[in-house]
Amino acid sequence: MVTRNYWWPGVTKNIKQYVEEYNQCYKMKNRVEIPAGKLRNYNSILVVCDKFSKMSHFIVTTEKKQ
Repeated sequence: MVTRNYWWPGVTKNIKQYVEEYNQCYKMKNRVEIPAGKLRNYNSILVVCDKFSKMSHFIVTTEKKQ
């Protein structure tokens, strides 16, 4: 996709190298979030989707029985 708008000598080689380095960096990155586990004391997940940004938020909650 980069080559649609940009070009320089060795563009393909540079992009390939960048992607390989990014993948290694991503794999070695320390995670700051607590790993997701079981839903303790919750029985539902509320999903909120932002139509504009296309982001989704997942909120654990308890569904009330009627």
